[in-house]
Amino acid sequence: MIDTRESITAKLCSFARAYHSNFGRQKIFDDYLAYDMMGKAEYGEIGQLIEHDYDDSAFDDRHDFHADAVYPLLNRYITPIPLSRIAFAERRLAAFA
Repeated sequence: MIDTRESITAKLCSFARAYHSNFGRQKIFDDYLAYDMMGKAEYGEIGQLIEHDYDDSAFDDRHDFHADAVYPLLNRYITPIPLSRIAFAERRLAAFA
């Protein structure tokens, strides 16, 4: 295991939580700390990564990502990951209580 390697899945999920909390059309959860923990630079980097079909060579720190290009991909492929984890945790918590 490589200790210094960051999890891209964790970054994508954090981005999804931050994007949903700030711009979600139908809010399911509100993780108001996700953006603050990522920071503007990393948030923009992950947004561009999604926009450019995960091609990290297309990253340009002088430009922001386009929300219209990211939103459909985010909703279809990435947001279901944290949503399913939240649903699982809520069911387990209800069963425990």
